[in-house]
Amino acid sequence: MEKTIIIGGGLAGLISAIDLAQKGHAVTVIEKGNFPRNKVCGEYISNETLPYLRSLGIDPFAWGALPISRFQFSSPSGHTATCHLPLGGFSITRRKLDFELYQRCLKLGVEVITDTEVTEIKREGDEFIITTAKQNYHAKLVLGGFGKRSKLDRALDRPFFGERSSFVGIKQYFKAPYADDLVSLHNYEGGYVGVSKVEDGLLNVATLVEKNAFAKFKNPAAFMEYLLESHPVLKSELAGAQPVLEKALVISNISFAPKKAVESGVLMIGDAAGMIPPLAGNGMAMAIEAARISAEIGNRFLNKEIDRETMENHYERSWNKLFKRRLFWGRQIQKIMGRPMINNMAVRGIGLVPGGLRTVVRLTHG
Repeated sequence: MEKTIIIGGGLAGLISAIDLAQKGHAVTVIEKGNFPRNKVCGEYISNETLPYLRSLGIDPFAWGALPISRFQFSSPSGHTATCHLPLGGFSITRRKLDFELYQRCLKLGVEVITDTEVTEIKREGDEFIITTAKQNYHAKLVLGGFGKRSKLDRALDRPFFGERSSFVGIKQYFKAPYADDLVSLHNYEGGYVGVSKVEDGLLNVATLVEKNAFAKFKNPAAFMEYLLESHPVLKSELAGAQPVLEKALVISNISFAPKKAVESGVLMIGDAAGMIPPLAGNGMAMAIEAARISAEIGNRFLNKEIDRETMENHYERSWNKLFKRRLFWGRQIQKIMGRPMINNMAVRGIGLVPGGLRTVVRLTHG
């Protein structure tokens, strides 16, 4: 049986492993971390993913996911616009979701190797050699789900890796009263912050901020405290919110630069293939959809229905068809975020146009 190796045990990696295993293929996932773990993530997923997840026997609501039906958008001055989401969605912590998917992988016979970092991907003929500090692995098919930025991007000489990003991501869970069905996005000078309720009564507050705006503060906790006290809407809605994590989670050098869906024969999935600005609230749905199309075309290749070149071309075309438009509009919307004067005008304008906010949402969702 031909072996598939998936580098990265994130959302895209685990779901593609489940799909390929259910199709009868031998799959190994190599993950540099362990489970369970928290991740910097907005933790909102569009309902466009539900038919596919259910086809795999995955029910996020059985794991505590909360249905989301409303979206609120606010400016630095406190102007707000609210709408019902065209498709709706759900929220669930990555700690819970990834761990349940990991457990599903194990039950299906997927080999999951944790605490192991891949250092090199080498192709010899029609086979890949995957190098780790412990041993080498051989595979016919390789999926790259190693996230936003990895040493492997440098090893593969991906152009975006040399471009430094000016963004920092920060996440903290809070305990505070909040509507179960609402996901909100609040803009401030230098960035924006998303808020939604997840399981166990936790409130996920995740922000993307420019480095120079973050540098004024001693630590992430001080920055989060400033946000909750200075933004008019957050100050009103989250008064008295208590942080849950001992330390806020932080990631840096977040890049939204274009990436190729196929690199050196590796099918890239999730953030490794392309990252939509978090303001669009759809990165997790994109990861799940990328898992679907990679497993579909990978299955045909492993079954010898198509050759490698056809697989690569088909995957790249499918990826661009699904996501290129979303990424374009996400980058356009990103340009007005963190710019108070422009953003205040935009939010007021959206609020005056019937269906204006729903139209913006549709541009970045499937």
